[in-house]
Amino acid sequence: IIDGVLICPLMKKVITLREFKNEENPIQLCHEESVAHRRIYYDSKINCISTAARPNNLFLGFKLGNMQQQNMTINEYHNYIIQLADKFR
Repeated sequence: IIDGVLICPLMKKVITLREFKNEENPIQLCHEESVAHRRIYYDSKINCISTAARPNNLFLGFKLGNMQQQNMTINEYHNYIIQLADKFR
């Protein structure tokens, strides 16, 4: 959220209410740390185990960005996009 506007961190695109009904590129629940890594953490503050489904690992994003992100974190994905763009210059 930037200045009260919800933005997909993968596509750098504003998410509006209409986007939730967009069948071509719908909004999805995305993960900062990939579920594929199958990491489990112990949270000593609340005395429980947490997984990739933990609240601080989730964000809303466009399906296309989520598919392109694959198993990368948001920062790893941004760096990948920059390197890819450099190849086309």
